[in-house]
Amino acid sequence: MDLYLIRHTRVAASGQCYGRLDVPLADTFPQEAAALEQRIRRLGPLPFYCSPAARCLRLAERLGLDPVIDPRLQELDFGQWEGMPWDQIERPALDAWAADFIRRPCPRGESYAALINRVEAFLGDLAAQGLERAGLITHAGVIRAALVLLQGVAPEQSLRLPVAFGEPIALRGVSPAVAAGCPGKYHPTQGKRPPPPPGRGAGGEGQPAPLPHGSIAFKQMTSLTLIDPP
Repeated sequence: MDLYLIRHTRVAASGQCYGRLDVPLADTFPQEAAALEQRIRRLGPLPFYCSPAARCLRLAERLGLDPVIDPRLQELDFGQWEGMPWDQIERPALDAWAADFIRRPCPRGESYAALINRVEAFLGDLAAQGLERAGLITHAGVIRAALVLLQGVAPEQSLRLPVAFGEPIALRGVSPAVAAGCPGKYHPTQGKRPPPPPGRGAGGEGQPAPLPHGSIAFKQMTSLTLIDPP
């Protein structure tokens, strides 16, 4: 199966913590969407799945798509920090989260491990459908979680991978296989704590890690490329 992962276009939320919060799109949305539309047309017809966030739904509408909306494709839930300027979040709380962001949830929010778990569940359901190709309109956090699961990227390194706004990424040759044993949950590597993520956000911006135990496992991708630019 080939997967096409698309992050929504730019937003007008500079310096703001946002994940589940619906933030306005930037004034450049018409131009960004038009450029993306030209690239998506080259793919031909294929099923699309979309986050329920307004910034993703609006992009899907502009692209003329009729996607399946799946809440598992939402961005990380920052809980009490949603909508706050990063520089107004209490530093001790922010530092504590950044020191162990994989396991530690934001106050009344979720952890990066929890995000990976729901993305794993979505990918498992997608693989079970036997599709040859599929597209996702989603968020940077979800795309990075997919790279953890499908590319073997270490979770603590995945947040350093650049995922540009409105930039489609092609993952070709996803091959699902039923894993032995009972379904399980993703468990972060025990031991040394990872370095804090740049940009202070799991959704904002090594050595391969083993795939998690689960009902569905994925083999390494045959390629990871950007769709040809216009």
